[in-house]
Amino acid sequence: MFRKIRLGAAIVLICAIFLPLSQCSQNISGGGPKTDVRTPQAFAHSRHLFPQSNAEYEYQYGIHFVHVGFTDPKDNYTAAGLTLIAFLWPLGFAIWSRRSKFPRFWWIFYSIELLLCAGTIYWIWALTMGGRLLYGFWVAEGAITICTITTVIVIIARLRDFLRSGRINPASTLR
Repeated sequence: MFRKIRLGAAIVLICAIFLPLSQCSQNISGGGPKTDVRTPQAFAHSRHLFPQSNAEYEYQYGIHFVHVGFTDPKDNYTAAGLTLIAFLWPLGFAIWSRRSKFPRFWWIFYSIELLLCAGTIYWIWALTMGGRLLYGFWVAEGAITICTITTVIVIIARLRDFLRSGRINPASTLR
């Protein structure tokens, strides 16, 4: 059951890379009056769900950091690489944990997974650049929180099984 939950959360996290994470104001000087020019295009549903940066606001998307990181020659690929790792590792772990034949080293696997969960929570927050948080941030944080909670539950269940029987049954907690 936990495998399916974690796989679903990993897929939701991958989808969240395409959602707006935050909105930052570009009006730093607080200059003159703002002109409100509204076009029919501004009222389109896609503009509300996937807003684009304009003169007043800049919107942060996870995929933007990946695109800029790999296409801008001045960038050192760090932000793009970390963003890809943050959004893709849960899927890799969900697939790999199904095929893992190393029940003796389960604690290493889950320790690394908890550290990656904490790093992903921080990195997604860092991608918002301190702006107003939008729904993409909450979807991503919710998905990684579900991964974290299921990992902690599996660790507790495995420890409980170990303390009861003296050995770990790898099939008992990951169905």
